[in-house]
Formats: sequence, C-alpha cells, structure tokens
Amino acid sequence: MKYYKDQKNNIWAFDDDVDVAIMRLDLIEMTEKEINTMLFVSDEQITVPQSLSRFQAMTVLKLTKLEDGITLYQATDAYINSLDNDSVESITAKTAWETAQEFRRDSTLIQLAGKLFNLTDEQVDKMFFEGAKIKA
Repeated sequence: MKYYKDQKNNIWAFDDDVDVAIMRLDLIEMTEKEINTMLFVSDEQITVPQSLSRFQAMTVLKLTKLEDGITLYQATDAYINSLDNDSVESITAKTAWETAQEFRRDSTLIQLAGKLFNLTDEQVDKMFFEGAKIKA
C-alpha cells in the first residue's frame, strides 16, 4: 500500500501496483514519517486495515521488536503457550493463535496482546498498516 496526499492534505491510499500518475497528477507520495504522524487529518481518522492474513500478521509480529529485544511474535507465542487449557478464553486464544487464517483488528486476541505488551492503539494501528503492505 502506498499513501499520497493532495494539496489540501487529504490522504489517499492505493495498492502498490496502481499507477497513480495516470489517475491524478496532483498527488504527492507521503514519507513514512508523514504516514506515521498524520493519523488525523481535518478530524477524520485514516481508515486502519481491519484485518490481516495469517501470513501478514505473523510477518509483522516477527519484524516488531519489543524493548527487551525479542520479537512480538516470540513474546506472544511464549505467552499463548503458557496458558492453561481450563478456560474458554485460554482455549479460544490458543486455537486462534494456532489456526486463524485472518487476524481482525477488533479481535479479542489482538486486544489481549495490546494490553499484555503495553501497546498503544496507535502502535497496533501502525502494525496493521505495515502488515497490509506485506505481500507473499
């Protein structure tokens, strides 16, 4: 996914294979810093991808390092494997981690991971933006 802005700072997002120059000549490709800092434009939030494929989610987790140097994938995997098999919540989290083909932004597992690793909503949103860029 590539992000562009126009002269009024409206933000446009297109798949990587779209030739934007043909569509609109007044769009300027945004830098990564601009993308990260311009989450709000004219009080309207940029739409965060609402789901990632398993491949995208696992890749972005393996690329995301925590303060102690381990990846978010390693930390999540260790936590999930430490859960008991006695509660519905634990069984659901384990099964989702092991088999889900899609990870939704609003899912219980994503919310749990955010709280567990002290991730802000903005950090999780950024991971979903980055994950959506990853192609197999």
